[in-house]
Amino acid sequence: MTFAWPFLLAALPDRTPLADEWGYRPGDGSTVPLDPPSLTWTHEPDAASYTVQWARDPDFRAPATASDLPWPAYTHRAALGTGRWFWRYRIQRAGADPSPWSRTRSFLVPPGATVFPQPTIEELRARIGAGHPRLFFRRQDLPRLRAHAAGAGSQEWPKLRQRADELLAPAPTPEPAVKASPYDPATNQYWWSNRRQTIRAANEVEILAFVFLMTEESKYGQGAARNLLRLAAWDPGGATGFELNCEAAKPLLHRLARGYDWA
Repeated sequence: MTFAWPFLLAALPDRTPLADEWGYRPGDGSTVPLDPPSLTWTHEPDAASYTVQWARDPDFRAPATASDLPWPAYTHRAALGTGRWFWRYRIQRAGADPSPWSRTRSFLVPPGATVFPQPTIEELRARIGAGHPRLFFRRQDLPRLRAHAAGAGSQEWPKLRQRADELLAPAPTPEPAVKASPYDPATNQYWWSNRRQTIRAANEVEILAFVFLMTEESKYGQGAARNLLRLAAWDPGGATGFELNCEAAKPLLHRLARGYDWA
């Protein structure tokens, strides 16, 4: 009997993709709609990294190279330009020589292809900037949001501000008390409600922080900071710990960041 699980396959290029694998893209000889296209190949479980090259000629006399790639995929940070391109990849295993290069594949970037490069992490950070806020909107967006609150959003904005006023009272939603497991009949009725309780507590921080951004009134910022610190003090090994209840832990991970950014 022959098995074809990925962990039994040799770390050599060009193996046939399994039925549920993405495989080699773009298809060899295909015309691509984006410039640059994403280059993908099969994953090897024992690969430490990958190297990919692309060039104008199939002999790779003057290739561009991206190395130390952790994933079997790469999108360049700049447009390649119209015309035919050739590409190949190889596998690097820990403590071993790199594999041979894969066979050469090609694709055609036609005139009119949509320019869609993938910025580097450094470029993205530079675009976002170092100031706050920077989650969902930036400081230059605040005049537009305030104008909306005074105009088209004038019916909803007072309700949000009233809710923020209510949340200034020093009684935020508490930390869930029951360490519930979905597999424990004695506690599983609390497992999902612990998530809802966590989201409610995080929403309270977000509302205070957002109203602070809109009004710049310190009482809302102080209220958001106070509740944020209380949330951050929740026991990571308790009812909302990731190992016990990931559905409760995940809102804490991303919503606390919003409160911090806005307040």
